[in-house]
Amino acid sequence: MPLSIPKEVLGWISNHSRKNYWRVASFYEVDDLIQDGIIKAYEVINRYGVPGLEIDRPHYMALVKTSFNNHIVDLLRKYTPEKISVVSLRSL
Repeated sequence: MPLSIPKEVLGWISNHSRKNYWRVASFYEVDDLIQDGIIKAYEVINRYGVPGLEIDRPHYMALVKTSFNNHIVDLLRKYTPEKISVVSLRSL
């Protein structure tokens, strides 16, 4: 039996990707962000179980949201240049 992601989760991934695309637009495409969200949803299934059978759907949705939001933050950390730290003259 093939594993499938609930359509509510797919809709949320699509909407959330489009709403947060501005954060990663300089180095990422919206389609890639949506694909990453789907991959994260499958990773949650592999780790916690099939939604509706081994894990309840609201809990699954919360895990996908957390995983995908963390992924977006990780992308920002990876591709955003480090901020220059300010050194006080008093510390020299």
